[in-house]
Amino acid sequence: MLRQNLLLAAFGAAVLASTAFAQGHKPKCGEETIGSVWMDSDRVLHAMMTACSPDGTAIGDTAVDYKKGDPGYDDLLQKVGGLTPGQSKTIPAKKS
Repeated sequence: MLRQNLLLAAFGAAVLASTAFAQGHKPKCGEETIGSVWMDSDRVLHAMMTACSPDGTAIGDTAVDYKKGDPGYDDLLQKVGGLTPGQSKTIPAKKS
């Protein structure tokens, strides 16, 4: 479900995350990660992700912010093994 949401966000995002990726890790398709996420002092999660098609072609980049209580907030936090304010981690790709 999270992967579907990430793909939808990539298509629906109005702004590309090129400047955000300068601070984080911009993955290539086929890597063990789909992007990176960091938590700010207000505990907002800032995720930068690359969406890939099934054949391994990059189809878009997006940046998504998740506030506590937003759909996907807890799932993303669990997926990366938790975060503390100021900390960043890569977002692992879904295991097939």
